[in-house]
Amino acid sequence: MKVQAEIIARDIITDLINNTPKAARKGMNADDMIKNLKTKELIAVIAYLQRLGTDIKNVAPIEEAPEVTVENDTLTK
Repeated sequence: MKVQAEIIARDIITDLINNTPKAARKGMNADDMIKNLKTKELIAVIAYLQRLGTDIKNVAPIEEAPEVTVENDTLTK
């Protein structure tokens, strides 16, 4: 879980720094920002949602129901 938090925080900070003008980057310390961000509840929520999305994708296929017919009020396969 800590590794996932580190990865998520690093991705967010990398995007933030890459999309910030050079003049505004002065004084930004990526490592400190990552260290601070990875402990926030928001990162836990993102990790949970990523996991939830993974679980949904791995659902086993549903078997097809056998074809059933009704003859003289009796079910047959």
